[in-house]
Amino acid sequence: MEEKCIGLKKEVALQEKQTGDVDRQLDETTRELHREREKLMAVIRMSGDLIFEYDIVNDKMYYAGPGEGILYSRQITEGYTDQLLKEAGNRTETVEQQLAEALRSGKPDIYIELCKTDAEGKPRWVKVIGQTFYDEKGEPERVLGKVCDIDDQKKKEWELREKSQKDSLTGLLNNSTIKQQIGARLQSLKRGQTGYLVVQDVDSFKKINDTNGHLFGDAVLCSFADELSNIFPEALKGRIGGDEFVFYVEDMDREQLEEKLKQLNRCMSDRYDDDKTGLHISCSLGAAVTDGTVTDYNLLFQWADAALYQVKSKGKGAYYLLDVKEGVALPGKSYLDSEENKEDEIAHKEAQFESAEDLVLFCMDLLENVPNLTSALKVICERTCSFFGIDDMICMEVNEAGPTIRYQWNREEKKDFARRILNPGVFEWDRIRKKADESGAVIYRQSETPDVYKEEAESVMIVMSTAAKGLKASVIFSNRHTDRSWQEEKNALCRISHQIFNRLRTLKNAEKDQRELNRKLNYDALTGLPIYNKFVDKLEAYMAAHGKSGLFFVSSDFSNFQYVNEMYGYEVGDRILHDFAIALQEKCQNGVLFCRVTSDHFVGVLKEDTVEKARDKYLEFTNAFVQKINSRYDQCNLVIATGMYEILENDWSVSSMMDNANEARKQCKTQKVDSAVEIYTEKIRKNLENTREIVSGMVAAYNNKEFRAYLQPKVSLHTGKVVGAEALVRWIRADGSMVMPGRFIDVFERNGFVTKVDFAILDQVLEYLQDALAQREEVVPISVNFSRRHNEYTDFVPNILKRLKDYKVPSELLEVEVTESVFMSDLNKLTNNLETLRDKGVEISVDDFGSGYSSLNLLSKVAVDTVKLDKQFLDDTMNSEREETALTIIKYLTKMLKHLGFKVLAEGVETKEQLDMLRLADCDIVQGYFYAKPMPIDDFRKFLQEFNERDNA
Repeated sequence: MEEKCIGLKKEVALQEKQTGDVDRQLDETTRELHREREKLMAVIRMSGDLIFEYDIVNDKMYYAGPGEGILYSRQITEGYTDQLLKEAGNRTETVEQQLAEALRSGKPDIYIELCKTDAEGKPRWVKVIGQTFYDEKGEPERVLGKVCDIDDQKKKEWELREKSQKDSLTGLLNNSTIKQQIGARLQSLKRGQTGYLVVQDVDSFKKINDTNGHLFGDAVLCSFADELSNIFPEALKGRIGGDEFVFYVEDMDREQLEEKLKQLNRCMSDRYDDDKTGLHISCSLGAAVTDGTVTDYNLLFQWADAALYQVKSKGKGAYYLLDVKEGVALPGKSYLDSEENKEDEIAHKEAQFESAEDLVLFCMDLLENVPNLTSALKVICERTCSFFGIDDMICMEVNEAGPTIRYQWNREEKKDFARRILNPGVFEWDRIRKKADESGAVIYRQSETPDVYKEEAESVMIVMSTAAKGLKASVIFSNRHTDRSWQEEKNALCRISHQIFNRLRTLKNAEKDQRELNRKLNYDALTGLPIYNKFVDKLEAYMAAHGKSGLFFVSSDFSNFQYVNEMYGYEVGDRILHDFAIALQEKCQNGVLFCRVTSDHFVGVLKEDTVEKARDKYLEFTNAFVQKINSRYDQCNLVIATGMYEILENDWSVSSMMDNANEARKQCKTQKVDSAVEIYTEKIRKNLENTREIVSGMVAAYNNKEFRAYLQPKVSLHTGKVVGAEALVRWIRADGSMVMPGRFIDVFERNGFVTKVDFAILDQVLEYLQDALAQREEVVPISVNFSRRHNEYTDFVPNILKRLKDYKVPSELLEVEVTESVFMSDLNKLTNNLETLRDKGVEISVDDFGSGYSSLNLLSKVAVDTVKLDKQFLDDTMNSEREETALTIIKYLTKMLKHLGFKVLAEGVETKEQLDMLRLADCDIVQGYFYAKPMPIDDFRKFLQEFNERDNA
C-alpha cells in the first residue's frame, strides 16, 4: 500500500512538472507573439504606407497606417465594398467601383492605380497592391495588402512626358509630336473648312552662326519661337529642324493670315540688321491651304515645302501660299531637301572611313569643334559602333554621388544593365581600374563577364580614365551575341575613349570655373555677403522653410560716409564696410541673413520675439560698431540710420519689405548726431500711400494740364514797386481741389518727374509773357524753379533757350531759380549750365540760401545774380531774444552777399517788423504774404498794374 502511495505521489509530481512546462512554453510563446507584433507595427510605421486586410466573406476592412499604435483596433469598416459602391452611385467606371471589383475578384494578385479627389478637391494618385489568401476549399477568404502614395511619381511621369514632347531650345513641340498633333487635328477638319499648314525657315542661318556664334543663333531661334507664339497664339507650333519650324491654323481669313505672316517677318527683320557684314535676319514662309478635301499631313507638308521653295528661289524674307487640290500633282521642288538647305556642320555630316585612324581623327575633330558634348557623343557613338560592328557604347562618369551616364548608344533597344550599373555598389570603378592594363582597358569574355553584364552581353570591354588627372570616367563597349577578343580595335577604342575623357576634364574645369564665376556673380567681392538677387532667393527659401513669425527686415546706411572716403580714402572706407559685414554675421546675435545693396546701404533680416527687442538689440549693435570705428578714426563721426519693418504672414515681396524699411529709415536720416532705428508705423504707411497715390495720378494730371503756375510778387525795398515774381506750381485737379506742393514736390524730385512739371510751368510763364507783351502790358521778370535733377540731362539748357526763342520772349524777362541743394550735384556741369544761361541774358537766382548746403565760397564759384535768404533762416533769426544781434547778422550777411555782386532777396516776409529789419539791413527785394500770396496768372496781371500805380514807397 505504501509503495502504491509513493508511486501515486510521483505521478502527481510528474503531472505538475509537465503542467508547469506547458505554462512556461505558453508564456514564452505569448512573449514571442508580442515581440513579433511590435516588429510588425514598427514595419508599418516606417513603411509610410496604409496596411490593410480585407475579409472577403464578411466584407470587412481592417487597416493600420503609419503612427498607429494598435493593429485592427478601432480601425474596422463594416460593409466596406458596399460603402464604396454606394459612394459611386450611378456613375460608371469610378475609382470606388474599380477598387471594390478588385477586392471581390478573388484574383491571386491585385495591382491597381487609382486617382481620387482629396479633401481639398485636388486629384491624388495611389497604388493598391494586394495578395489573396484562400481557405481549405480554395475559396477566396482574405486580401492582405497596402495602399501606397504615388502622386509625386505620377506628377513626375506627366512632367517627363510633357518635356519629351517639347523642343529643349525653343519650348515649342518637337518634330514627332507636332507631326502627330497636326495629323490628328487634320483628321477632324470638315469639308469646307480652311486649314493652313505653314513651313518657315530662318534665312541665312548658317551665316548668323558663323558671324555671331551659336549662342546668338540660338537666341534668334528663341526669338522667332516667341514671336510665332505671340502672333499665332491659337496655332499648333513646332520646331522640325535646326532653323525650320511648322505651324497649323484653321478657320482664319486668308487676308488675316497674310497680314500675320507679314507681321512675323517684320518682327524678325527688326532683330538684326548689319550693313557692314551684309547680314540681315529674315524668314521665308511657305503655306499649304486646304479646304478640307486633303487632310493628309505628309501631303500638305510637301505642298508647304514646295511653296517655301518658290519663296527661296525668288529671294528671301517673303511668303507664298499654294492651294492644295485633291488629285492635283505637286508643283515645283522641295526646299528642305535642296542642296541650299543642307547642313554642313561637322556634327551632322556623313562620315565614311577607310581606316580606324580616320575614325580616331574624326572623333578628335568632332570633340574639338562641337560645343555640345552630348551632340558630339551621339555622332561618335553611332559612327564608332557602325564602323566596328559594336552593339552598345556607354559613356559614364563617376563622382561623389556615384556613376552617371553621359550618353548611351544601343544598336537595338536600350539594355537594362546600363540602368542597373547606376545602383550604388554595382559599378565599383576603383576595383575595375585595378584590373586595367596600361591603356586603361579591361576585357571580359563569356564566363569572365561580370554578373551585371552577363545576361546582356557575350563580351565587354571597359576603358577607364586615369584617376590621378582628376576624373573618374569610363566607356563601356559590348557585343551582345558574339564572343569578341577586342584586340584588333582595342587601340582605336582606347584612343577615342581617352579623347572623350580629355573633353570631360575640360568640361569639368569649365564647370568649376563657372561655379567660381557664379560665386563672384552672386556674392559681393568686398563684403562676402550675397548680392541682392541672391539675398532674395535665400530669404524666400528661409521663409518657406521656417515661416515668417518673428522676422524683422532692416535697412541700414551710414550717414557722412562720403566724408569718410574723402577724409581717409576709399581703402579705409572699404575696410569699414568689410568690417561691418563681418560684424553683422558674427556679432549681430539675432541676425538671419544680410546683403549689401549699394555702396554703404545694407539690408537684412532679424529673428526676435518682439519689434522692441529687435530694435533695441540692433541699435545696441550699431552703436557699438560706430563707436569702435569713430574711436579708430577720430574725425569720422559715423552714424548708422536704420529702418525696421515687421514681416507679416501675407508678405511675399522682398522688394516691398525693403521699401517699407527704407521709408522708416528716411525718418531717422535727419538725426545725424546718433545712430537710430526707426520702426515702420501706420503714419509712415500713410505717407507711403500718399506717395503711391501721387505717382499713380501724376501722368494723367500732366496730360490734363492740372499743374498750374501761380505767381507771387517780388517788391523792391528801394522803389516800393513790383520788380518781379516767382512762379510756383499748384496741382489743381479736375474737380477744383488743390494738392499742395508739400505732398508731391519731394515725390517728383525722387522719381525725376519734377523735370516735366518744371518745363510745364515754364511754358505757362512764357505764354503769359508773350501775350502780355502783345497787349503792351507792363511786365516784370519771372523766376521759374528748376530742380537739380535737370543737370542730369544734356538738353536742359538748350530746351530753355529754344522755348525763349519759340515764344519770342526776351531772355531778360526770365530768371532761372535753383535751390541751394543743387550744389550737391556735379559742380562743373552746374557751372557750365548757369554760365551758358547768363551769357544768353537769363538771370540766375539761388533759393533757400542758408538751409545747409551752400556757402559764400561756393557762391563765388558759380554764375549767380540773386541770392534768396531762406524763410526758415529769417524766422530763426527774428525769433532770437537778442534782436540787435539778429539785425547785425542779417545786415552783415546781406553786406557780404552784395559785396560779392549778388542782389539779395528775402522770402517769407509776413510782418511789418520783418520788413523794417530788412530795410535796415539794406536788403534789395522782399517776397512774402505781407504783400501778396501766390496767385493765378490772370490775377497777377491785374495785381501788377494796380500795385505799381500806387505809391508804395
